[in-house]
Amino acid sequence: MATKKEIINQEMKMRTTLWKKVNDFQNFEGNVVNKEFLEKNRVAVGERGIYRDKERTEFISSDSYGVTVAVRHTPGKYNGKYPNELSEDSLLYHCPATRQPSHDRGDINATKTCMEFKLPIFIVITYEITKPKKTKIKKVKLGWVMDFDDIGKMFLIKFGEEKPSLDVNLGEDTAFKLKDRTKGKKYLTTSRPNQGEFRYALIKNYGLKCAVCSIELPELLHASHICEKNEFGSDDWRNGILLCRNHHAAFDNNFLRINPNNFKITSNVKNLKIEENQLTTKKGKRPHIRALKWKWQKSKKNK
Repeated sequence: MATKKEIINQEMKMRTTLWKKVNDFQNFEGNVVNKEFLEKNRVAVGERGIYRDKERTEFISSDSYGVTVAVRHTPGKYNGKYPNELSEDSLLYHCPATRQPSHDRGDINATKTCMEFKLPIFIVITYEITKPKKTKIKKVKLGWVMDFDDIGKMFLIKFGEEKPSLDVNLGEDTAFKLKDRTKGKKYLTTSRPNQGEFRYALIKNYGLKCAVCSIELPELLHASHICEKNEFGSDDWRNGILLCRNHHAAFDNNFLRINPNNFKITSNVKNLKIEENQLTTKKGKRPHIRALKWKWQKSKKNK
């Protein structure tokens, strides 16, 4: 009888072989796949957001849930309470809350098992196209489960042929770095490497809420750097803050300021609809004092 390690290795080889098959099919068909191919090869069967082939994978897990094989994502479509968030190199996957809580729990545990045993998963992305006629196309990426937020029930999944490393600090166990010049350039565009990881780290540590008002809608919340990227600001979450769109613009333009000595929020503009007297997050954590001092000094110079 095969050992658990041997079974995991067999599953890894199976997924690696299947990924090559998916890649070959996508290259031949113009970077897309179809439902028939996905179901025939048991990449993704059915319509649930998380697919786990229990018949094949329940021997790997220490429970009866099996192991996740694929997750589905449709850009712009709600997945349970929150919409998933797709970036160039990662997916923030919010686990849906359905009318089957036991099944939802199984989906979460099965995906955690992928993270535990370092098994890749398939990300099936459905794009809705309206021209020349309304249709749906599916693309598949290879992903790796990097972390899970138990409170927010959200996975961070990174894309790559091999398991990538985490490029941002998710906890408080490393020395704080305000600036990072290792890449040797400033980022001036909105699409940047690690942006998905940075946003995940902010949500995991702060919770989903604007730091100066009561807005909690994820599609209205921005992952804002305090020491900006065009100043070589680091992707450490302690150099970040979650702000709604309006307050993000106000913060960047010094229309609202956060005093690093007492965390009080001040503004020289009326009707900004600031609802908090002090910097507030759902989980009680705050940015690093050095980041707030850097921003405070810069805003005083630019007054």
